[in-house]
Amino acid sequence: MKHVKILRLVSVLILLVLFLFLSLYLLIPRSGDGSKGTMAVCFIDEDRMFPVMDYRQMFSSLDMKAEYILDEDLSLEEMEQKIASARSDANAEKVVLICDGSYAWRGMTIASRKAEVGTLILMSPSFSDKEDLGDFGTTNPKKDVAIFTTESRQCDLLYERLSGEDTTYTPGVMGDKRGMAIRISPDSTRYYANYTGFFKASSHAAGTVTLNDPVVQSYLANYIKNYCLKESGTSSAMIFIWAVKVICTTLLLVAFFLYAATIPKGKGYAMAKTPAGDAEDPVSAKDPRGRVRLKNRSVTTKFISSMKHLMALQFLLGLCFAAGGCVFVWRTPSHVNHVLLIWMWLSFVSSAFFLLRYIRKLPPKTARKSRSFLPIQIMFVVGFLLDVFLLSLLWRGEGFLSFSLILPIAVMLAVMVAVAVFMLDKTDTFYLKMQGKGNGVLDSVIFIAIRFVPMVIVFVFSIIMNRDICALRVILLAVGLLLSAILRRIIKRGASGDVLSAVLYASLYWMMF
Repeated sequence: MKHVKILRLVSVLILLVLFLFLSLYLLIPRSGDGSKGTMAVCFIDEDRMFPVMDYRQMFSSLDMKAEYILDEDLSLEEMEQKIASARSDANAEKVVLICDGSYAWRGMTIASRKAEVGTLILMSPSFSDKEDLGDFGTTNPKKDVAIFTTESRQCDLLYERLSGEDTTYTPGVMGDKRGMAIRISPDSTRYYANYTGFFKASSHAAGTVTLNDPVVQSYLANYIKNYCLKESGTSSAMIFIWAVKVICTTLLLVAFFLYAATIPKGKGYAMAKTPAGDAEDPVSAKDPRGRVRLKNRSVTTKFISSMKHLMALQFLLGLCFAAGGCVFVWRTPSHVNHVLLIWMWLSFVSSAFFLLRYIRKLPPKTARKSRSFLPIQIMFVVGFLLDVFLLSLLWRGEGFLSFSLILPIAVMLAVMVAVAVFMLDKTDTFYLKMQGKGNGVLDSVIFIAIRFVPMVIVFVFSIIMNRDICALRVILLAVGLLLSAILRRIIKRGASGDVLSAVLYASLYWMMF
C-alpha cells in the first residue's frame, strides 16, 4: 500500500513539473522578435494543418518577425496587400515570401514584379492547368528561389525550368539517408531540396507532411540563415523544439499510466433485490383489437427495449451527419472535423435525454472508505488537463485559441457533453449490472460502432474524392475520441469517478475543436 501511494505522488509530481516547465517554455518571451529589421517573413498557407508553433519558434530563433496568412483562396491582389502589410508591420527592408501548395504560381508572379520580395520559397508547389509557366525561367523571377518538397516530377520540371539544369541524370547531394536531396544552381540563385522514396507529391497529404516534418523544417531554417540572412553555421532550433515535444509527451504518458495503475476499483451501486415477478419473461396478452400488449415489465426490460430504439435513432442520425460531412469534404474540407465533432456532441446529448427517465430510478450509491484519495485524483485530473492543453499549444500552436465564434460554441458544447456523459455514466454503472453484462450504454460495442458510422463514411468519401487531408483529419479525430474514451473509463474507476471522468472527457473533447 505504501508503494501505491508513492506511485500516485510521483505521477502527480511529474505532471506538476511538466506543467511548470512547459508554462515557462511557452510563456517566456522568445529569443528574437525581429529587432534587426533587415528581413521579415510572410508565410502564406492553404491551412492544411499548419504547425504555427514550429515556425514561430524557428523564425524567433533566427530573429525574424513573421506573419502567417492561413487562407484557402487568396487572390493575387490580396496576397500583394498581405505582403506589403507584413513588411510594413516589421519595418523591414525585404520580405522572405513563403508560399505553400497552390499559391506557388501567384507567389512567383508577385516575386517577379515586386522589389520588396527578397527571396521566394515554395513548399510542395502545385500548379493547375490554367496557370501558365511560360514567362518563368532562369532569369525570371530575378530573386532567389528555393523549393522544398517530397518526390515529385512536377517539382523536378519546375526546378529544371528555373535553373536550366537536369534532374533526371544528375542526382542531388544527400548528407544522410534520412536527409533531403539538395541541388543548387551554379549561380546559387536556385535551391531545390526534396525527399526521395517518401510521400509522393501527387498526394494532397504530401504538402502537409512537408510542412510538419522536422527534417524539412531544419533544412528550411538553415537555408534562410545561410542564404537570406547571409550568416554562417547551422540552426539547431527545430531539433531542440521537437526534442522538447517528444520528451514532454512521453513524460505525460508515463505519469498517466503510473497513476492509472494505482486507481482502486470503485464499488459502484449496491444491487437491489429484484422481485420474482420482475425476473420472469414479460406477460403478453392480446387486446380486443388484436394488438400485442406487454404487461408487468421490469425496469431492466424497459431499459433494454429503450436501448434498441435509441440505437436505431442514433444510426439514422449518423447517416444524416455523414451526408453533411461528405458535402463539407466536397466544398470546404477544412471544416469537416467540426461537423463530425458536432455529431459526437449530438450523439451524447440526445442519448442522455432519451435515457433521462431511468436516472430517477437509480438507487443511492454506496459510500467509499478511501475518501482521502479524492484530493489526489482531483490534482491529477487538473494537472493532466493543463499539461495536455499546453502540449496542444506546443504541437499545434495557439491558432485554435482565436477568440472567434467557434471558441464560445466549442466551450458550450463541451459543457453539455460533460453533463450528458455524467448522466450516461450513472445509468451505465447500475443498469449494466442489471443486464448481467460487462458494458453499459457508453461502452457497448454497438453504441461505439454507431458513433463512428459517419466517420467511416466520410473517410471513404474523402479517399474517393482524393481529399487525403480530410481523411487524415478523420483518422486523427477518431483516434483522439477513442483515447479520450479510454481515459474516461480509467478515471471512472476511482473515487467520484463519474464526475471527474465526465469533466476529463469534455475537456479533451473541447481541445479537439
